[in-house]
Amino acid sequence: MITAGRRSSVVNFIKRAGTAALVSVLLSFSAAASVSVGFRAVIGTDTSGCSMIVPDGTLDFSAVRARDLTGPVTTYQIQPLQIALLCQDTSEAVIPSLTLTGTTPYTGTAGTVFLDGTANGAGFMVRLSSGSTPSLTDFYNTAEAVANNGAPAEMTTLDSSNDYYSEETLLVGLVGPLGDSVVPGPFSATLVVNVVFQ
Repeated sequence: MITAGRRSSVVNFIKRAGTAALVSVLLSFSAAASVSVGFRAVIGTDTSGCSMIVPDGTLDFSAVRARDLTGPVTTYQIQPLQIALLCQDTSEAVIPSLTLTGTTPYTGTAGTVFLDGTANGAGFMVRLSSGSTPSLTDFYNTAEAVANNGAPAEMTTLDSSNDYYSEETLLVGLVGPLGDSVVPGPFSATLVVNVVFQ
């Protein structure tokens, strides 16, 4: 059985709450008496009441025979990963945006095929759902996939028209063959799902 591992439920909640400032002053008491000053701050809207919920963060894929992983890269299975976004105690529209962080060992995939461990000829591609699931033939598309540490993908705006609540679907596809060889055995990918509310 091919699994996406329990660790994939690791969710990184990013909340921006007001403006915070940290000032660091280093004083040197030498004969020349120099001073180094550094400034850091965060600018954002009040989104402290926003959160993300992932009801089931583990996807288990059916086994794929190594002898089937031949020919051009294709998708063998697609599964949905549901994400609920919610903001409370706000009256302003909030725009959530998504990024993914994980390991992408394959060259030529624009950082869109995730796999933990040694490359084995297969991996997982993630796409934001546009309301329908693409066919297995059409799913593998690096231009449509969410890239590792790539540009943030905007999600549904949370506002009074949807009561500041939205359910988003990430489509996860098992894709291959990739690389030079196919290695039988279990494999997984662990991703950190980051959502910024602005």
